[in-house]
Amino acid sequence: MDTLTPEELQQFTPFESLARAERDRIAQALEIKTAKRKQVLLKVGSDEPGILLLLEGAVGLEANDGRKTVIQAKTAAARNPIARLRPSMYSVVALTPIRYVLVDPRAVSPTDKRSEPLKVDIEASPVFAAS
Repeated sequence: MDTLTPEELQQFTPFESLARAERDRIAQALEIKTAKRKQVLLKVGSDEPGILLLLEGAVGLEANDGRKTVIQAKTAAARNPIARLRPSMYSVVALTPIRYVLVDPRAVSPTDKRSEPLKVDIEASPVFAAS
């Protein structure tokens, strides 16, 4: 299993201010996934709970109204989760071969940071599964 390093995880805004030990724990639980060019990762209207963090490559986002956006890994735009809202406002398609992680949304914004430790619960999703 290819996993993320704590340093790689820190580059994403939801995780940049976490303590090193917390980033270590989360990074070890995240499995790096790959997708081929033209693979659909998310469809407009999807309510699948996973949040996609782009590590390498480029993805295209297309809204129902036809607006299109390209996000390239390691840019300011890629520091944030891709198409975070549910139901999804965008279709997300790999424009190049990509590497990414799928994060449980509770890891990005836990309901009560004071009373419950941050948890990562990775589940396979048919929408994000490699084809």
